[in-house]
Amino acid sequence: MRNWSPISLTNTTFVYLLASKGIKYLNDTLGIAAHVYYRPSDNLKRSPIDVPHDLAINEVLIASRHLEKFAPSVRLFDTN
Repeated sequence: MRNWSPISLTNTTFVYLLASKGIKYLNDTLGIAAHVYYRPSDNLKRSPIDVPHDLAINEVLIASRHLEKFAPSVRLFDTN
């Protein structure tokens, strides 16, 4: 398998990030503590598998939050 890539070239996923104005809006207007930053140089150190993995984890967390609403016996806990 020459030049094999784990990323499909036919099914593109777009990932959007908030700029500093958007993060400030979340913090100041909506009261959401968004302590995030993005530096493109940080991505140079990552494997191509990392982004789909991060997106999959986010999907699981979002689905879990929705599950809490519909199944009161299910609870998520922050272990930090």
